[in-house]
Amino acid sequence: MSEDREVKNVVASKMRDMDLVYLTNIVNAVGGSFGITLFLKGTVISGLMISGKEYYSTLAENLAQVGDIGENLAEHFARVADDVYAPVSESESIPANFIHMKDLRVKSGNGEFDEMHNALLRLKIEEIDGHIVGNVS
Repeated sequence: MSEDREVKNVVASKMRDMDLVYLTNIVNAVGGSFGITLFLKGTVISGLMISGKEYYSTLAENLAQVGDIGENLAEHFARVADDVYAPVSESESIPANFIHMKDLRVKSGNGEFDEMHNALLRLKIEEIDGHIVGNVS
């Protein structure tokens, strides 16, 4: 007896916190920044959430200052800022898969928060375990 079985592709993804998706969409739409503290895999990161456009524009500006290779990389990231994060209608917007941050403080092994000077951070929203709206003082 033979059974015909249909093979189907299944798309599986991790759960994304809808509040973080909402906050990311707001920041990407209007710009600006606000304090947020994230918990992921035992690490605590505090800083300012920024738009994807600001992240890529700032990254491009920083890279442009480090010579020829940096200038070439800067061109790529400037294009991403202009093309991917250009204002669009809600129906055309890209899904919020990443959160972008600056002015970072990361909790170290001794319990203190270390400042990450001039650092930018891009994290997958689906990898974040929890958050607090506001910065650690």
